[in-house]
Amino acid sequence: RDSAAVEDKGAAGGASGGLRAWPLRNATMVARVAMARRVALRARSRQGTAPQLSRASHCRATASAAEERPLDEANWRRKHKYAVKLAYDGGNFAGFQLQAGVVSPRRTVQGELERCLTQLTGAERAVLGVGGVGRTDKGVHACAQWVHFWAEAPLRAGGRKLMGGLNGLMDADVRCHDVKEVPPQFHARRSALQKEYRYYIDTGPHLDPLRRHTALHLHQHLDMGALSEACARFEGMHDFSAFANSIRDRSARQTTKVRTIAQCTAEPTESGVVIVVRSPGFLYRQVRNMVGTLVRCGSGKVGPEEVTRLLEGQVPRSRAPKAAPAHGLVLHDVTYPSFVWDMDYCAKRGDDVYREILELKGIDVSFESDSNDSEVGQGATLRPV
Repeated sequence: RDSAAVEDKGAAGGASGGLRAWPLRNATMVARVAMARRVALRARSRQGTAPQLSRASHCRATASAAEERPLDEANWRRKHKYAVKLAYDGGNFAGFQLQAGVVSPRRTVQGELERCLTQLTGAERAVLGVGGVGRTDKGVHACAQWVHFWAEAPLRAGGRKLMGGLNGLMDADVRCHDVKEVPPQFHARRSALQKEYRYYIDTGPHLDPLRRHTALHLHQHLDMGALSEACARFEGMHDFSAFANSIRDRSARQTTKVRTIAQCTAEPTESGVVIVVRSPGFLYRQVRNMVGTLVRCGSGKVGPEEVTRLLEGQVPRSRAPKAAPAHGLVLHDVTYPSFVWDMDYCAKRGDDVYREILELKGIDVSFESDSNDSEVGQGATLRPV
């Protein structure tokens, strides 16, 4: 019917452009479907089957081919790897990670960084391959967010001039504090040995308006003795299922809920207390859930033994305390082995660098998993990305 309508319009208006454009659009569509059909059939033939494709399969194959071709091309275009250290106020960000598949993309740290890197390096997003040490949630701050990315050509002065360019283009709530050229084996998240989060709590009758976006305010003072005892119960290797929220993104779901807390302490400050937590990796919202329990212990609502009951599964997840607000949490520090910055050492050692990192983390080198933590991973298999 559409073709007939176009022909009638062309007959009424003479040799119109619409009559000539329709066969061209139709031919283009047919060519795209045919190409997607050939790609899909070729892939199925490698597996020993070559079924006929439905129209829906044609659409899926077309989208898949469009996504795969740029990634395949991006791999050989990645020649030089760099790492930048970012600090940001998370109040106006929807988290670190880019919101893929969102109709109206929300502002993220990764999106802001990629916007500036594409202007400064000329590389496309697929080539950059941006990855951060921590996928902080909405409202969470950072002063040591290390991020790696790739470039096609070497940056001037080993990338040191990039810092001024980034700070000139990025908004005022995010800043670059360091730039390093790194070996291909470096991975911001998987190469990290320890990550330190700090949660700031202000206590007292009056809220400090200058800290309302960076610290949780409580009217009552916390019992430091009960708080310290509860913190000590978190240290060591435990199953933190009761302190993890579910993740909608299947690709980011953790395969195991066992984590090792190297340090969990409560330190007094002039305005209240700061909770310090160090670990090779965390589950999704684990730190905020831990702080929620610690606040209840410090305020006398539950005893420190509540932490043990939650870790041992004696208390159902539904009865676990609510997570503390995001604005008090800061990604404070990240520890890397010194050799991941050494270009010559990594060039000599090759893939053995991954094994050395696993051994330093205390992970059995024969163990492999695809853990993708959001407050980020422990036990992930190391591969160059």
